[in-house]
Amino acid sequence: MRDLIILGGAGGMVVLYQDLREVYPDIKVAILDERSEAETAVVCRDTLPVIRDWDFTPARRFYGLDDNAFRSFLPTFTYPRVKKLLVEKALARGLAPAPTFVHPGAKIYGEISCGAGGFITMGTWIASDARIGNYVCAGSPSVIGHDVDIGDYCTIGTNSALLGFVTLGEGVQVSPGAIIRTGIKVAPWVIIGIQAAVVSDIVKEGITVGGVPAKEIKSRKSGPVPMDRFRPPEP
Repeated sequence: MRDLIILGGAGGMVVLYQDLREVYPDIKVAILDERSEAETAVVCRDTLPVIRDWDFTPARRFYGLDDNAFRSFLPTFTYPRVKKLLVEKALARGLAPAPTFVHPGAKIYGEISCGAGGFITMGTWIASDARIGNYVCAGSPSVIGHDVDIGDYCTIGTNSALLGFVTLGEGVQVSPGAIIRTGIKVAPWVIIGIQAAVVSDIVKEGITVGGVPAKEIKSRKSGPVPMDRFRPPEP
């Protein structure tokens, strides 16, 4: 991998960048952050160009690359609703998702299927016949059991566990330390709170659940956030 756009400048960007740099020491990365006022950012002691207006010409000049550079992207380890917003903007501008980045330190047993535009961090454990959608991020050291089905845009937090035959709808956020029991189905755009234990199906879309056992604690509108939500204010 020669060059890459990272969508979003949150802390998850650091996790993704440090894993990428470990595997591809010479990779050239540009950060897309619509809210940033800086032209560069220091990440893992490297200075990276920051783009806010979707014009990557300055990033190409920064590295001395040609016009074919910075055409593919990966989103950061972030909230699924924000992730979908950024991906839709990138696709609308003719950019393409990079293949899902799987760190060599991830443990994969048997055959799995995996979509594009996501990343699997070092130490993640994935069992056979797992099906992972597009733009899925999994933090270390999460566990994805056998025959698990993960929808597009899901985020799997650090130290979480999805036991065998779990199904996650689109845009589910599994927070750090959460555990989902074997065979459970989770509706789209649900947020599962930190260290929650999900022991029964969640059929209502767009809610937040937490506790042991997990119960609804908040309801909100399902689906991605409005497109204007993260645009910079007018001068």
